Amino acid sequence: MLVTLGNVIFPLFATPYISVLLAPALWLGAMLVEGCVIYAFNSRLSAARIAALIAAANATSWIAGLLIVGSLPNGPDRPTAGGVLRYPAAGREIVKLSFVIAFVLSVAIEYGVLALLTRRSPLHRRFLSVLLANAASYLFLALFANRL
Repeated sequence: MLVTLGNVIFPLFATPYISVLLAPALWLGAMLVEGCVIYAFNSRLSAARIAALIAAANATSWIAGLLIVGSLPNGPDRPTAGGVLRYPAAGREIVKLSFVIAFVLSVAIEYGVLALLTRRSPLHRRFLSVLLANAASYLFLALFANRL
């Protein structure tokens, strides 16, 4: 479904960023997963503080990621009978690649945001916790996205 929507409404590389708008409950579940992983490494922080950090990091990552992938090429379009555009098989591969790009961008951007926000009270094992939190949330998305 997202490949078809991406063909008409938004660039394929933006799929990971637009999909959260189409399935906000799924996005909230992924944020909860991230929060649980960050909490596992930093249980001395309150749940409210972790939620605020996760929200700030993810909002920044979402905006920056969308701007970055917006400059990437969209991929091949093919006109079909009736004027409907459909992506060839390469379109699905671009969507898969877009999630890999989004994951790498998320880890880099969220690490930077959390480094800035936690200078005075550093997160324990900041990079490892951000890496594992994002891996867990992307796994969550992969497991449940097809159920929509």
